[in-house]
Amino acid sequence: SDNGLGDAAAPALADLLLATTPLRMLDVSWNALGPGGAVVVAEALQTSSLSRFSLAWNGIGDRGAVALGQALSVNASLEFLDASSNRVGTSGAVAIAESLGSNTSLRSLQLNGNPLGEEGALALVEAIGRTTSVRDLGLKDSLTVALTSKRNCKASKSGTGIFDPLNPTGSYGLDLAAPPDREVLERLLEADRMDEASGIDNFRNVVYEGRAVSFPDGEDIQDWPIPERGVLTFDYVSGKKLPGGAHPIREEALTSFLRSFSSPALSEPTKLTMLRTAATTHYYRAAQARRIISHLSFPRRADAAVMLFRRIVDLGRFVDEVYRP
Repeated sequence: SDNGLGDAAAPALADLLLATTPLRMLDVSWNALGPGGAVVVAEALQTSSLSRFSLAWNGIGDRGAVALGQALSVNASLEFLDASSNRVGTSGAVAIAESLGSNTSLRSLQLNGNPLGEEGALALVEAIGRTTSVRDLGLKDSLTVALTSKRNCKASKSGTGIFDPLNPTGSYGLDLAAPPDREVLERLLEADRMDEASGIDNFRNVVYEGRAVSFPDGEDIQDWPIPERGVLTFDYVSGKKLPGGAHPIREEALTSFLRSFSSPALSEPTKLTMLRTAATTHYYRAAQARRIISHLSFPRRADAAVMLFRRIVDLGRFVDEVYRP
């Protein structure tokens, strides 16, 4: 890294990637490849045998990120990719997210320090939730402090940051007059209807305009006439059961996550957004959840507990571990 190669060196790097000698790891960070150089390298990456590749701090922009996405869609060997601090915006993030659907080898994707935007961050989170390969998504310093929904919901969603239909558990505050917020509510109501067999109350602690909403016996939020405006807050807990054989996150992976998660430079809303991403792809032991939650202050701890609840492999220990003094 940091060899001052520039974009003129991109063809030589491409030849290196295509060489018959198996090259497993390559770090070309801090080399000013630029968008054009990234495109040349990405084309070679499509058939490369690399397993780890870092091109952080190269100013590849959206054009380079789109080329990377095209490479990821066909590459079958790369397990680690670091494209941090590359001025990748929304369109680049979306292109990479779309490529993950056909990639089965990538395990770690680092996009820290890029201005991804809300739409780009959401696209990545949803893509990670759908794929079974990626287990580590780095978005540090890529999210705004007040990140809410894909379309800038007016009310904050404490504990969710981004609405994730694959893991909707969280605490919500929705402005019913705002179409994006109302769409989130409709999707949660649909999820609740589909989850009827679980036998649990998915909507909990429902409050409208500062007053608790109580439902008559035998009724729930599905029977409640939703007002046209006003702020509705509630907790949503998914009844989706853990898949058979779900394993908790490895200790080394959790330690790596906590190293970033505990940074005092991160705001708590940003930490919750990071946790939302992690909780989409990992499961946890109750004791591990306690370690995560300890890095947050109240009431954010309660938000995190709600978010993690349905990702716990030893749920019977959750209350004792998470809520004990």
